[in-house]
Amino acid sequence: MFGLMGGASKAPIVLVCGWMNASPRGVAKYAEMFQRLGYRTIVLESHVSHLFLPRSLIHRAAVQHPLLQATNEELLLVPHMISNGGCLSWTSVQDHLTAEGVRFKVPAMIFDSAPNSDLGFRSYPSSTTRALEALTGSIKSPVERLVVRGVYRCLWASVIVRWAIFGKPDPLQVNFASTIVRDAAVPKLFLYSKGDNLVTSDEVERSIAKAKSLGTAVETYDFEESNHVSHFIHDSKTYELKVHDFLKRYEAPP
Repeated sequence: MFGLMGGASKAPIVLVCGWMNASPRGVAKYAEMFQRLGYRTIVLESHVSHLFLPRSLIHRAAVQHPLLQATNEELLLVPHMISNGGCLSWTSVQDHLTAEGVRFKVPAMIFDSAPNSDLGFRSYPSSTTRALEALTGSIKSPVERLVVRGVYRCLWASVIVRWAIFGKPDPLQVNFASTIVRDAAVPKLFLYSKGDNLVTSDEVERSIAKAKSLGTAVETYDFEESNHVSHFIHDSKTYELKVHDFLKRYEAPP
């Protein structure tokens, strides 16, 4: 699913790629931020099912979006990827645009609570307790919390097995290979937090280190205390300022 938000007709297009199973209202707040800054936006939703699908089946209809079909000129696209679900949405759409022969340029990328390093889902066994607490800490019933934690453990294992059977990297490893390695020439802003127990700061910093080693222009901001995909809520003023300054610096003015 995707949605259109307004803006000036000639402004760069920001693809706001939401986290998995995010509420539309939650993701819309990011689109509203970019609209205030003068950008056009396309909102892309993410779902847990995407972890099991080949990218060729994810967001196939997105290339038919009016903003992506409205001109024969080269499109200027800025992906704002929230968590790994957002990264997976963008890399899928990127593949579709390329396959359809759509001319586009990506002058900058923004990561929020992402991406995992090249370890992919294999990073979670070393931080399982923290990750499960982040996902289930708000559940009051001990029995329900135990059941949900078991479901998440099975989900992680099934994703690893699903891709290992075919000898392919898991979706988080694909995110890393596509956004960090393949697109090393694209300047990147990483917004993350030491308080994130799902995509930990260690994982994000491994990706940052790899990007720097490849010569990527990198900017980072650690919100220190905010939880996963909560940095904007934690300090919206700083968040918007970092995004605005970064885009002004890297040739994506509205």
